[in-house]
Amino acid sequence: MIVMPPPMVQMFHELGLPVYFHTLLGACKLGGLVFIWWPNTSVKLWAYHGYTYLMGGAIFTHLASGQSFTHAAGAMIGLTLTLTSMVFCNHLSQSEAVIEKKKY
Repeated sequence: MIVMPPPMVQMFHELGLPVYFHTLLGACKLGGLVFIWWPNTSVKLWAYHGYTYLMGGAIFTHLASGQSFTHAAGAMIGLTLTLTSMVFCNHLSQSEAVIEKKKY
């Protein structure tokens, strides 16, 4: 989202959001991606929560501005994928902890 394609700029304008917000959201998404790849689990959890708030806010913004569910579908899919990934990441980290306990 750091690059601003015209359809996205038009959608942000329809939602009443300023153009610079597009760049801010893109930078936050890239930062979150880096931290999700980070080996520390607590940092990953913060990144996942950030993505959850970001996608939840996008869904709310689309619906509160009077747009239909089809406009919010991308954010709904993004939220579903984020929560699924967070559950599997949490499950894998707990499994690794059990394995480490059994080693000692």
